[in-house]
Amino acid sequence: MIAMWAIRLACLGVAGLCGVVLSPTTALAQQDPVLKEKLASAIEDYDILELDAAEGTLRDALEHAESNGLRGPVVAQLHVMLGIVLFANGDEGATKKAFIAAVESSPEAQVPPVYETPELSSIMSQARAEAKPAKANNNNVNSGVGAGGDDFEHKPVTRADAGKPLAFQVFVPESMPVFRVMLHHRRFGEDTFSEAEMKPSSATIFSVTLPGEQVSTSQIDYYIQALDRGGAAIAQSGSDTSPLTAVVISGEGDVKVTPPDGDPPDVEEPDGPVREETKHVYVMLGGGSGAGFLPGGRPTANPDRSVAAGVAPAFGHALLDAGWIINASMRLGLYFRWQFSPPQDFNLVPEESKGGSFPSTRDECLGFGLPGDCLLGLRYRYYLSGPDPDRVRFYSSVGLGVGRVRNWLKIKEFAELQDGQDNPKCVGKDQFKSQDASQGNFCYLRDTVRPGWGHFGIGAGLSVPLAQMVEFTADTYLMFLTLDQTSINADLNLGFVFKF
Repeated sequence: MIAMWAIRLACLGVAGLCGVVLSPTTALAQQDPVLKEKLASAIEDYDILELDAAEGTLRDALEHAESNGLRGPVVAQLHVMLGIVLFANGDEGATKKAFIAAVESSPEAQVPPVYETPELSSIMSQARAEAKPAKANNNNVNSGVGAGGDDFEHKPVTRADAGKPLAFQVFVPESMPVFRVMLHHRRFGEDTFSEAEMKPSSATIFSVTLPGEQVSTSQIDYYIQALDRGGAAIAQSGSDTSPLTAVVISGEGDVKVTPPDGDPPDVEEPDGPVREETKHVYVMLGGGSGAGFLPGGRPTANPDRSVAAGVAPAFGHALLDAGWIINASMRLGLYFRWQFSPPQDFNLVPEESKGGSFPSTRDECLGFGLPGDCLLGLRYRYYLSGPDPDRVRFYSSVGLGVGRVRNWLKIKEFAELQDGQDNPKCVGKDQFKSQDASQGNFCYLRDTVRPGWGHFGIGAGLSVPLAQMVEFTADTYLMFLTLDQTSINADLNLGFVFKF
């Protein structure tokens, strides 16, 4: 059950509330700033899945409406929004009660297309069947859904197929002195409504069909007015300020987003499980630092000494990572890590510890001539889908490569040799007294352990888009180094990714 409601939450939360489409009844409710402010606040809370806060705000708004005798579209919007929140919380019974209240406040209340599911549609249908007929309001235009066949009635059109004719139909009671019935419609991106006269197909039914070429863009807004001989509206469904909405669906099942002039928009397509990428390569420039666990090892400049197990720092490094964007979820690239600080004077390293050839070589930075130590490898990243992939995306990674990491440590050295002579290694260095007076003074020597030459690693990170071509990335990488000396090293990297 928990998984089921989690899926419902995800489906309902993929888009913000575009507006609950309702017909106008009480002008006072339409203009009430408290209701509008609370509705906007509840929508904002719902968009970030703060369901308890959204429910509390909606109930406060409805209490305000009831105490002031307000009805109409805004009040119905509050009831419908409350029903959606309650449905997300798993209370279908309370959802139906909220939908019934919405229909009784404004008969044309409907679930907006972006939230419409078979379950919500079924609950709304039950609510319409159980709702009491709306009382007539002599101060407003009649916009009720037929009560016993005596009211102007229109079943809202909520969806349309792109490029196919779209039919609209209304019921006009014989007792209503209607002279003309007009459909006012506009496509997404248009500021003004166009008019189309609806023709009678029977004594009480008026209809009109928009040609397929006019059924485009992501949605069509519309409202219908019944006019008397003087041109005054005596009944209507929707209005110019609160129109009904039909979402236009393309042949592939996606919302068709095409401006009225027919030119393709300069926007990204809606996200799916794996989004299409328009970029093909990436370059990451970053830097960071790390630390490693040494199970033992041989100091570079003092190979006759042994290293106790423990953690040792691996100071600052620069990182260059470049590769191929396979798709929105997968990237494969080569990385070059240059650990440059602090340096070590290898002229002082005993010759016997510098000998050999790769992989046992003691040359710095893979023989590239750079001071410090370097890693060269291959890394694969998999980006996970999140609530909002255009803001923050998380990824996991695996990789392998060659090279060395330089872990720094201090070696304790006695200030006097066994023959009583001063130890030249401690000359010029701070000396400390041993707790055991028989051992004499000592100093610390700075040295390194350079594990490698082969490694494999796993990692994770997050990516924050800053622009269409730029991302900020925080990356962690855990490496297991072996084949000469062994260690486990963890890096933290920060940097920028440029996509081309």
